[in-house]
Amino acid sequence: MLVVGDSIMKGHGLDESRAWPTLLAGDNGWTLTSDACNGAGFLTVGVNDCDEDFPEIIAGSAGLSPSIVLIAGSSNDIGQGNAALQASTIHSFTRLRNQFPTARIIALNTFWGDTTPPAQVATIDAQVSAAVAQVGGTYLDVGQPLDGRPDLMQSDDVHPTVEGQQVLEQSIFGALQQLTIDAAKQALATPAP
Repeated sequence: MLVVGDSIMKGHGLDESRAWPTLLAGDNGWTLTSDACNGAGFLTVGVNDCDEDFPEIIAGSAGLSPSIVLIAGSSNDIGQGNAALQASTIHSFTRLRNQFPTARIIALNTFWGDTTPPAQVATIDAQVSAAVAQVGGTYLDVGQPLDGRPDLMQSDDVHPTVEGQQVLEQSIFGALQQLTIDAAKQALATPAP
């Protein structure tokens, strides 16, 4: 499994083994390659551990062969122009599909903390949903599991605690399980050719 995302996906402020992608991979027996980058987004260049945006991160993963790719919207893109952000989002998903033609690409909504997300988060999520659909991927909106839970946030009020990362992982794990159940039901309901 390849993951592309920001500091919430990376587990900023924690050991990376406590980040939700590592927990998710462990629960499913998957091998994980994490290309999460502090501060990065579809248009926003990361800080500290990398100086790339999502398109550059994706380009750097070209030698991999994941069967599953998880990518999430990023609050780091708040404040970016919507037209440029949409173009970069479409470019990112197109590149993912071209690099990994047989991978299952799953996009997640943008995660926010314990307060109400800014309005642009909904725009980012709509762009991600449309872009992943264009490349035959799946969009999963697991909501905002940290909403109203300051106890799950680190002192910066941006990044989840260990417990917050566990809550994110449980929400994503449950959504992926439901996705599998729904796909099985659809397969059973579809008449054989």
